[in-house]
Amino acid sequence: MNGRRMSIVLAALAVVLAFSAVALHSDADGAEPLGVQESIGEYTITFTVPSGVTYDIVDRGADSVSFTVSGEAGLTLNPSTVEVSADGSLLEPAQGIYTIENILSDVSVDIEGDFFYSSDPGNLPAIEEFPLWVVPMVLAVIFAVAAVAVWVHGGRSGAEY
Repeated sequence: MNGRRMSIVLAALAVVLAFSAVALHSDADGAEPLGVQESIGEYTITFTVPSGVTYDIVDRGADSVSFTVSGEAGLTLNPSTVEVSADGSLLEPAQGIYTIENILSDVSVDIEGDFFYSSDPGNLPAIEEFPLWVVPMVLAVIFAVAAVAVWVHGGRSGAEY
C-alpha cells in the first residue's frame, strides 16, 4: 500500500475514533445514576443515588417505607447537603430517618449530597470514573497525526508501504 493510501486509511480510522469518542462523551454527560427498585406492597419505589451515597431501608410497611441515607464505606455525608425527594417533594428526616407514607402508586426517590473521606473530612473525594471517551479521542489524534505524516512522507518519496 503506498503512502497516500495508508494516510487515507489512518485518517479514516481517526474520524471513526473521533466519532466514537463524541458518542461516548455525549452518553456520559446525560447519564443519570441508576435507580434501584424496591417493592412496597404492590408498588415500586425507585431509589436514585449518586456514586458514593447509599440508603438503607429500616422499616417497610404495606404502604410505607422508612430509610436512612449515608456515605458508602469510607465516606461520610455532609448532613447539611443531603437532599431527599419523593416524586419531586422534598422529604425531611426525623432523627435521621426519612419516611414515605400512604404509598398509592409507584414512587421515585432522588437522593443527593456531598461527601468526604471519613479519615480526612477536609478532603472531598475524587470519585468520578476516568472518562472513557478520552481513550478513542487520544487515539484519533494519534491516527490523524500519523495520517498527515504518512501523507507528507508518501508525497515526497512515493515510497511503497
